[in-house]
Amino acid sequence: EESNLRASATNGNRKLLKTLEHIGNNGEPSGVFPLGECQGDCDKDEDCANGLLCFLRDDETPTPGCTEDTDNTRSADFCYNPNPTASPTPFPTPLPTPFPTPVPTMPLPTPPLSPPPTSSPTTFLQGQQAATPALTPNPTSAPAPAPPLPSGDFYLKMYWRKGYTWQETTREYKWCVRCSGGECNDGDRLKLNECENRDSNDEWKFIPASDDNKQIYIQHTSKNLCWRQTSDTTGTTNAKKIELDDCDWNDDEQKWTTRGNGEFWESKFEIYSVTESGSDARCVNQMHHPKDEEELWAEDCRLAHRDSTSYWEIYR
Repeated sequence: EESNLRASATNGNRKLLKTLEHIGNNGEPSGVFPLGECQGDCDKDEDCANGLLCFLRDDETPTPGCTEDTDNTRSADFCYNPNPTASPTPFPTPLPTPFPTPVPTMPLPTPPLSPPPTSSPTTFLQGQQAATPALTPNPTSAPAPAPPLPSGDFYLKMYWRKGYTWQETTREYKWCVRCSGGECNDGDRLKLNECENRDSNDEWKFIPASDDNKQIYIQHTSKNLCWRQTSDTTGTTNAKKIELDDCDWNDDEQKWTTRGNGEFWESKFEIYSVTESGSDARCVNQMHHPKDEEELWAEDCRLAHRDSTSYWEIYR
């Protein structure tokens, strides 16, 4: 009987991998959601059944625990099991080893028992108490230090890799973030410009907003101005504007995180607002294939995932 499981041999043990199945998209048809293991297309963890996560990929990266089926699956994202249970490998039962028959020996004479030593009595002065030995606390390991954020000033560039197709071409364009006004002032919008045109006004730095460095402020290199998500929305996706504002360490709209899709200290990462989560999560992108002078928005990342335009990298 045909099965959607394929067998692969690894170090002599056989492990069954499920074949990827593209059975739905954007919650439709509703009868197939939540998706099972190796089923797609998912956009977030909530699209997957309990215990599964959505594996977002920007190329043909293999989905853990699954195997490709047809060309229809190579541009989609699939649910996977982050904690697969390995099947135990039986070990051969060893044959019993015969023990040699012991040779009888003559018993040794039993020495006479010695009385236990009597400790000398300890005399305490009036009002004095016996010293209680101090308890040694169990050593506790110090928490691991948070990975360091990129140091110094840098440019923020859209991540690109070989195989990406933007604006109907596979040629690499290097798009960096800069201020709409050029000089970077309060209220300026953020836009894309070719990195070869960059100058010192286009440099940024990460300021930690949490102990684990997974929440940050994005501050201008020489001014007290930070990225801020505004309440102004546009379009059917309710994308929110991103503007420069005076840095306020108590303003959650100025805090950004990665939500596990890359980390700020890694080679590529996504930038999400901390104020929304789940299906309302918004990440920084320009809403379609990039081109010169496009403004950045905090918007639902599903379209950006399709176009491979949701990732950023440090550029110096």
